[in-house]
Amino acid sequence: MTKMVKNKKSSKAKTLPVRNTVRAVIYRRTEQGYDFLLLYKVGTKNYWQNPQGGQKRGEGPLEALLRESEEETGIPRSSLELINSTEVKKEYITLRRGTKTKVNLTAYAVKVNGVHQIKLSKEHNNFKWVSYDKARLTMGKYQEQIQVFDEICKELFYQHFMRKSRLE
Repeated sequence: MTKMVKNKKSSKAKTLPVRNTVRAVIYRRTEQGYDFLLLYKVGTKNYWQNPQGGQKRGEGPLEALLRESEEETGIPRSSLELINSTEVKKEYITLRRGTKTKVNLTAYAVKVNGVHQIKLSKEHNNFKWVSYDKARLTMGKYQEQIQVFDEICKELFYQHFMRKSRLE
């Protein structure tokens, strides 16, 4: 869904298209801790990302998040558990298909329940499950993506630590 917003920095009444997007930091628990799913974007040079995409007209962020996650990974929605407390919202300007665009991003941690074969969409041609540190390194130069990933993981790890502390 795209709408227009005025660019406040310009003295001219220039408008930017607005795109509402979602991102899923998909993870699974292992004996070693957490593994995160990264997808390799077709037609890019070394661009690994979390499943993400735009909201369709009339679609809320949670519905879009589950739809995009299933479309891009093949993991059924029934096996995806959204972690509500990890919500991160960001606004930023980016180039999208050669046009400056304002992005309103909503991101969440999404836990995979069970073991599933990953079935990539046409947008991606590879995937890997990696540790937190390896995920940060793999995302490379994409600082916005790393910042969102870090914010989500901070909350996720905090919750894990708090649950573990209460059990001891």
